[in-house]
Amino acid sequence: FQVSPIAYNIVEPDESVKLSMGAISGTPFITDIDVSSTAEVRIVNDDSSISMGAGVTLAEGNGAPTAFVFTATRTGDTSAAASATYTVTGSAPNPANGADFVGGTFPTGPVNFPIGSASTTFTVNVSGDTTIEPTETFTVTLSAPSLGATIGTATAIGTITNDDSNTISMGAGVPLSASNGAPTASAFPAPRPAVTSAAARATQTAAGS
Repeated sequence: FQVSPIAYNIVEPDESVKLSMGAISGTPFITDIDVSSTAEVRIVNDDSSISMGAGVTLAEGNGAPTAFVFTATRTGDTSAAASATYTVTGSAPNPANGADFVGGTFPTGPVNFPIGSASTTFTVNVSGDTTIEPTETFTVTLSAPSLGATIGTATAIGTITNDDSNTISMGAGVPLSASNGAPTASAFPAPRPAVTSAAARATQTAAGS
């Protein structure tokens, strides 16, 4: 005879089934049976659950791509390779858009777990710029797990913090020597941050102190 467990994709501990003999029926040739004799069937879990790890928060950068490295984990059976697909979408309150990412579109791609691995990483590249804008967020979502795997925690949040500014500041003071009638000129520095793609100006006034 055979025992046929039902196959399904649920991560659970290994389980055991104990088989024992019962009453005799249907044959005159067996008159006694050892009811204390048993056999055990062990059902080994072969499923895994894939989940997103923690969110990632980074400054946007001013030109070169900024790599947001996300971690995905899996629990359960790791004896086989597994995979899923990640996709990126904007999320409230200030959603990122496709132009915020390298390539100009929302990225998507594979998340691969080698044999024996319980965690893996993948990278979402954000385009740096010098545009002053609010901090933006995006959601990374896992889907389409490979055979024998399910999705646990499906999402993680990426936060792109603004690192640009339009603040103009006074620099250090400048010592002056009094002259005997002729005007004395001195240049005071007024630096501004790296956002110099457009002209800017402020008004200066002088007062005794």
